[in-house]
Amino acid sequence: LPEYNFMHPSISDDGKRLYFSSDCKGSTGGMDLFVCKRNTLVWETPVNLGPNINTNGNEVFPFIFADTILYFSSDQRPGLGGLDVFTADYSKASETFFEPAKNCGDPFNSRFDDFGVFVLKEGNKGYLSSKRKNNTDEDLYFFIREIE
Repeated sequence: LPEYNFMHPSISDDGKRLYFSSDCKGSTGGMDLFVCKRNTLVWETPVNLGPNINTNGNEVFPFIFADTILYFSSDQRPGLGGLDVFTADYSKASETFFEPAKNCGDPFNSRFDDFGVFVLKEGNKGYLSSKRKNNTDEDLYFFIREIE
């Protein structure tokens, strides 16, 4: 029986979709993001979120905000260094789950690992884990983000 890692669960507000990171069968690289949909009381088979989200690197720490914006970290997409935080808007197209991911940029990201976003209900405030201080300790930061 193969062993896989399943990490960083995030459930949608309506409780019908569970997002997580895994290196299970169907991954395109190291760790990929997947979603399981709940059909009544049964969870369906996990589905890879596809190339708009996943790369041949590691995509980890998904957080779904208001069932429409996916926050996650990646070490493969172009960024400032280490793990960077990205967002992707939910897609209405049937062939994709999310629009192409966008880097959150500086100062949200640093040249070190930035990950583990949690956004409060207001949508512009939340928490972020980062190694930006000295690249050894992981610290928790509070943020207020201007919404366009």
